[in-house]
Amino acid sequence: MLQPHDSTKAKRDKLPQRLARIIRNYILDTDCQPGEKLPSEVELARMFSVSRQTMREVLRVLEIQGLLEIRPGAGGGTFVRKVGLDITRQSLINFFSQTNLSLHHISEIRKLLDPYFAGLAARTGHPGLIAELTKIVMEQKHCLEINDLKAARMAEIQFHITLARATDNPLLILLQDFIETALENLKDHLKPDHAFSESSFKRHTEILEAIRQHDFELTRKAILDDVFSVDKDLSALGFDQANKIFWINSNSAPAAIPEDSTYPSELPARLKAGWLPPKQRSEHR
Repeated sequence: MLQPHDSTKAKRDKLPQRLARIIRNYILDTDCQPGEKLPSEVELARMFSVSRQTMREVLRVLEIQGLLEIRPGAGGGTFVRKVGLDITRQSLINFFSQTNLSLHHISEIRKLLDPYFAGLAARTGHPGLIAELTKIVMEQKHCLEINDLKAARMAEIQFHITLARATDNPLLILLQDFIETALENLKDHLKPDHAFSESSFKRHTEILEAIRQHDFELTRKAILDDVFSVDKDLSALGFDQANKIFWINSNSAPAAIPEDSTYPSELPARLKAGWLPPKQRSEHR
């Protein structure tokens, strides 16, 4: 059941923010599933004793946060949405764009994470992972042959993200995805040449071969060399390590619920039981 928040904080918050927090907590703390339909805007406004305009603002806040999808027209409505990696990534970008995040910071964390990812891959030696990495390295080679450097850079990024995803650790995957997104943006800004991507291809080939051989130490050494080399090469292009990362390619569109999704019935009646009654709500304003 939803509980009112402490009065001190509630007094500082605007009404739409408080209502958005209540609905958000309900969605996150109960068994709401992606695609589940909320009551209509009119019904929600009536439950909370607020205007439709206020409730529309509340729902818009939750839509921006990626928790809801508002679908117009016949058969539309407000639906619980699966929070995808793209939305989380964009939130991180919004935060870090206002900090002094630099290449030096990115390199520091890569020196910690990448050897772990690669070393784990060498120890497990999962055939599926090796096959996927091989495909990516071959894609790098093909892009170099046709001189498609942007596609080559994307393959370089995918190589490292694939190693992270093999851990099946959602926190590590999120961290690596964000780090590689930062590098992708930086490369798009600096536009490194053919020699940069060719060197990357050679180093990734060495990493892949070490993983195939299940050589833990050699794999860690090879990927550390890759991290140091990327750091050095990007710095050589005139980007000071202390400079702030550019976010020039960060407008990833949120993933919509597939058109063929089937939407279950409206949320259960217990949803209504958690709303803060009008009398209590006025006391907490």
